[in-house]
Amino acid sequence: MKSGKMILALPLVFMVALANANDDIVLVAEPAQTYVCQDGKSVTAQYFNNTEKTISLVKLTMATEARFLPSIVSGSGSRYTDERDIEWWLKGDEASLNYDLHSDDASKTTLCSIKP
Repeated sequence: MKSGKMILALPLVFMVALANANDDIVLVAEPAQTYVCQDGKSVTAQYFNNTEKTISLVKLTMATEARFLPSIVSGSGSRYTDERDIEWWLKGDEASLNYDLHSDDASKTTLCSIKP
């Protein structure tokens, strides 16, 4: 691991889109980045991609909870969500974190910036 990146191997059983069920998927982890959010919370995001950049995940660590979210197609930026209750939408050095996707309560969304 010369570049300080971590390698994560996932069995194909988690990735239905690939053809051969006996292969492993190798994901490369980028260095973690810490974000400070307007609601005062801190979020650490670590991004994982396969070498072809066709699979992308983010691991969000917030206080005592860690969540892995897959990337979802977006019109702008990079969007990661479990489609149930959490969304991380990255645009440049800023991101929005939505704690409750099915609520109209704007207080469930906070803007975050990379910690200086």
